[in-house]
Amino acid sequence: MIKRQAYTGGAQVPEGWQVSDTFQHGARVLTPGTMLTIKGERGARFRFVRFVSAPPAPRRRTRREWIDVVGGTPGVIMDRSFRPDRIARVLKTTARKGT
Repeated sequence: MIKRQAYTGGAQVPEGWQVSDTFQHGARVLTPGTMLTIKGERGARFRFVRFVSAPPAPRRRTRREWIDVVGGTPGVIMDRSFRPDRIARVLKTTARKGT
């Protein structure tokens, strides 16, 4: 089995890529930590991390876009990426007392 190097957040972004900490989804603005659900991911909740837009692939005309999230089903936490159109619902967040 090949052991991969841990992801350190990727300070360097490839040329042409646009990375943003916020994403406008309908009337809501997603910021890091916003909880959401994804279509087709049953019972899973994810926390928004960032929005990425990259130049089109060869022989394509539209830019590639995705959101990076952290989360999953209860007891399982993983880094995932999804197209923005797969966002099913943005969950309400409640302010924690004492923070």
